[in-house]
Amino acid sequence: MAAALVQWGRANGYAVSLPAAAYAIANARHLNLLDRSNRWTSLGLAFGCMEHLANAGQALERRELTVFQQRLYAKQYVETAGALLIKFGQWLLNVGETTEDAIRDDALIEKLFINVLDEYLEMSVDIRDRTQIRRERDRMKAVRYSSITQRHKRRPLLTTMRRLGLLECELCDTHNARIRPDRSGRLRALIAAIPDARTLEEVVNEGTLVDDLHPLYAITPAAIASRAAPQLILEAYVYAADQGLHACPLEYIDGLIYAYGVHEGAARIAGTAERVLEIVRRSASSAVRFHVNRQGRRAFVVISDSGLASIMGMRVSSGSRD
Repeated sequence: MAAALVQWGRANGYAVSLPAAAYAIANARHLNLLDRSNRWTSLGLAFGCMEHLANAGQALERRELTVFQQRLYAKQYVETAGALLIKFGQWLLNVGETTEDAIRDDALIEKLFINVLDEYLEMSVDIRDRTQIRRERDRMKAVRYSSITQRHKRRPLLTTMRRLGLLECELCDTHNARIRPDRSGRLRALIAAIPDARTLEEVVNEGTLVDDLHPLYAITPAAIASRAAPQLILEAYVYAADQGLHACPLEYIDGLIYAYGVHEGAARIAGTAERVLEIVRRSASSAVRFHVNRQGRRAFVVISDSGLASIMGMRVSSGSRD
C-alpha cells in the first residue's frame, strides 16, 4: 500500500518517499482513518466526502484544511494523539518562540513523549497497560535518534498544529523554521481547557471534548455551510454509495454534521443523522432500514430511492438549518 501511495503522490504533485508513505499509513491507522485492513473508517470516509464536496470534480490543488475539515480533524487528532500536542503546546507557550533546529538538536519531541508516557504510567491501573507503557518508555530512553530520523517525528506534529491553526511557522520548508504560538490565542485556549493528559482522558471518556473544541473552531457566519441536515445526509449517503458501501455508517454522517456545523444548537451531535432519518422511516418504514452493530445499537442505514426522494423533499421544504 505504501508503494501505491508513493505512486499516487507523484501523479498528484506530492513528493513522497517510500518510508514517508509507510509512516503516513501507520499514522492514519493510529488516528483511526484506516482500519487494520487498510479500508477507510467512518472518519476517513468523512474526510473523503468533504474533499469531494469542496472540490466538486476540480483537480486536487490545495493542501490546507478547510474550516470544516479543521473542525473534524481537531476533534479526532486531540482525541487520539492529543497528549503530545498538549505537552508540546505548553512548552511552546512558555518559551514563546523556537526553531526546528532547536527542537531537533535537543531531541525535544522525544523527551516530551517520554514525559507523556510517565503521565500515563502514573494514571494507569491495569498491569498490562503499565507493562506496555513502561516498555515503550524504556525503549524511548535507550534510543538515540539521529538528526535525520528525528525529522519524521517533528514534522507530523508541527505540520498538524499549523494546519489546525495552533501555531505559526515562518520559513516552514527550512530546517531553521521559526515556530511560535498562533496569534489568535487558539493554542492558549486549548491548553487552558485541557492542560494535561489526565484532563484529556477525562473529557474524552465523558464525551465532552467537543464542548471544549467547539468555541475554538466555531464557524463564522460568512463560512457557515448553506447545507441543512437533510441535504448533507443526502450528499453523504450518495457519496458512500459511490464508494461501494451497501450500508452507510451513521457515525460517518454524524461526523459530517459536526464538521459542517449544520446542528449548531448543541456541540454534541452524535445521533443527529438517526433522528432525521427516523422521521423518514416513520412515514415510510420500507424507505429507511437501520442495521445494528454487535452491541445492538443502530450503526448503519440503507435508504431506498423513495427514501432519498423523501429526504430531498425535506431539504427543499426546509427553509432553515436543522
